[in-house]
Amino acid sequence: MIKSVISLALAVCMTFGSAAALPKSEFDRGIGITASAETGNGNDLSTRTLDDGTLEICGYTGNGGTVIIPSKIGGKKVTKIAASAFDLGLYPNTVCPTKIIISEGITEIGKYAFYGCSKLVSVNMPSTLRNIDNCLFEGCKNLKEINVAAGGKYYCSVKGVMYTKDKKELLYCPQKKTSVTIPKGVQYIGFQAFQGSQITSVTLPDSVTAICGDAFRSSRIKSINIPRKVDFIGQGSFLYCEDLESITVSSKNKYFSSVGGVLYNKDKTELIECPQKKKSLTVPNTVRNIRAEACDYSKIESLTLPDKLTSIGDWAFFSCTRLKTVKLPNSLNSLGRYAFCSCTGITSITIPGSVRSVGDGAFSKCKKLTSAVISYGVETVGVHAFSDCTKLKSVTIPSSVKSIGEKAFGYYDADPELTIDYKKVSGFTIYGMKGSAAEKYAKNNGFAFTAAADGNRLAGSNRYDTAAVIAKSIQNRSSAVILASGEGYADALAGVPLAKYLGAPILLTSKNSLCSEALSEIKRRKATKVIILGGEGAVSKNVENKLKRTGFKTVRLAGTTRYGTAVEIAENMDSAPTEIFFASANGFADALSVSSAAAIKSAPILYLNKDGKLDSKTKQYLQKIRGKVKKAYVIGGEGVISNNMMKQAAAALGLKSGSTVKRIWGQDRYETCIAVNKTFSAIYTGKKICVATGRNFPDALAGGVYAAQQKACILLADSEPNKTQKKYLAKKSKWIFTALGGTGAVSEELFRKVRIASV
Repeated sequence: MIKSVISLALAVCMTFGSAAALPKSEFDRGIGITASAETGNGNDLSTRTLDDGTLEICGYTGNGGTVIIPSKIGGKKVTKIAASAFDLGLYPNTVCPTKIIISEGITEIGKYAFYGCSKLVSVNMPSTLRNIDNCLFEGCKNLKEINVAAGGKYYCSVKGVMYTKDKKELLYCPQKKTSVTIPKGVQYIGFQAFQGSQITSVTLPDSVTAICGDAFRSSRIKSINIPRKVDFIGQGSFLYCEDLESITVSSKNKYFSSVGGVLYNKDKTELIECPQKKKSLTVPNTVRNIRAEACDYSKIESLTLPDKLTSIGDWAFFSCTRLKTVKLPNSLNSLGRYAFCSCTGITSITIPGSVRSVGDGAFSKCKKLTSAVISYGVETVGVHAFSDCTKLKSVTIPSSVKSIGEKAFGYYDADPELTIDYKKVSGFTIYGMKGSAAEKYAKNNGFAFTAAADGNRLAGSNRYDTAAVIAKSIQNRSSAVILASGEGYADALAGVPLAKYLGAPILLTSKNSLCSEALSEIKRRKATKVIILGGEGAVSKNVENKLKRTGFKTVRLAGTTRYGTAVEIAENMDSAPTEIFFASANGFADALSVSSAAAIKSAPILYLNKDGKLDSKTKQYLQKIRGKVKKAYVIGGEGVISNNMMKQAAAALGLKSGSTVKRIWGQDRYETCIAVNKTFSAIYTGKKICVATGRNFPDALAGGVYAAQQKACILLADSEPNKTQKKYLAKKSKWIFTALGGTGAVSEELFRKVRIASV
């Protein structure tokens, strides 16, 4: 198992031992079997002479049964039992003892001394014992009692459980025990104290203040309550506890808390431990850090991470084999080593650009992973980051990545029987910029490489969440936010120039209830005013009242129709606009295409019908600003806005149709979008393109504000770029592309094709 080979030392706390608790294979056991092998009680004990002339027991090759470790061998005092002395794996054909009696005079026992003694039932310790190391009884699954002789200065036992002499620390509870009563006064649950224990429930007395690392590792414990005085819980305290269902915490505890049986620190900024039996985990929005090993081996099938999460620790979700979908938030800065290693259900992953380094082995052995996207902003991909992902067909690596670790997409040396050489996997391709570290890595390792421009994605779990995600990428330059309906497009798109003008984002909500995603972002931005776009038929009074009750000032900009609302929005911008945009009132595509350009120019977007009479509210506004506007643009062909309607708008402005009022259009919405981008190419100085679906509006509604702030154009796309789009995109390889919305709106394949078309 990778984890047992590579894991860092777990914390050893309080008075018990000084050595780090690395897996057994990490230690140099230092066993030097001497030339003089003595026989004691019919069992073979190998010894060696220490510097002080006394002996230590360093090996056992006997026939099992009761083994007495004598106080003297060959006239020399025996004072120590060496590390791994009874590790039967080191001594073939040796029979495991059932009972070990350690004679008086022996003062020290080394780590792993009785490792793997699966038949061992009882151990008698001498009163002379003054130092024991870690992991003495690991693998002793039938051990029922540890008895310490009376009169010792350092250790004692109560009903077969070993404690320090003052009974402040519980050191070892035999694995075969099924129940234990921990005496009042015990303060520390020692390192590996209940490791492998058959006990299903433990009641910790109120005197306990610390639970050391690995304390309940591999035990059968089902539930536990953390008492009020506990101020320390070591890493791996509940590692491999397959039956653990719930961790609760005393309401009086000042350091820890519990939500749904999951352990957090008191203010819920850190997730400490998720019970392995947990099938669904929604991490509270307050959480910033997920501790190393917090959720490893859990049965989690559904995982929701908070949008303020900044760190996922080493091994945090190691071997969560039932986990299929992971959405990493754009707030994430640190992705630890082996964080999602062996999560064999995950099929695709996107690493947000906020992550600076993808940790070593972060997604290694994710056997069903087919696609990995690393967003622009990531700088390092660690060693073995995606090793042994046997179905991985593509990975996108941006030019921001300057370092790619050894065998990041290759095989894993420590597990050769499961290795795979990606040079032999059909279809595996690395996508990245020409001349980048990605191209160099592909060339050096013999992988297929396809040039594609850099890209990232702004997406949430739904349209409301996507708007909130986009809002987080918009600089907070205003105390106001704009709220519009997520069930229609007109108000939100008309509001894009106003949002850019105010330096505010656009958030979306449903008609009758304030969406939690919008409210959370309003609070995060510490807004004081919410500008509601549209009448109560778009955003109800219930939503407005909820905002007021929550403490926000509200302003509603609304007309009786979408035309009137667009006018209300325009009147709250610059009172003397020099340019103006007209789009169809009966479709979202053209308004979306021009939303960024209009916002950059601080020009309002008004709606026109295809034909008939000019809307009265629109006409009044145009006459009001008559003489101020020098140029107007009609977006779309005659199929959406007739020449007659165009002339009416021009006349209201006092402009001449066809010269100072210009039509920008193409054969369809996609070509109209390209025509818009070409017309206003000079203002897109950010050299960025925001890609949105041309089939539906929700995910892109808030994207126009982001595009305008980035001085980026918008590209509407279908299933793949058409000839006109490819021609436009050509030679834009240095531009950065942003997908607006999830893969249901802009698929990864489409997004990749768009970026490939630019090189």
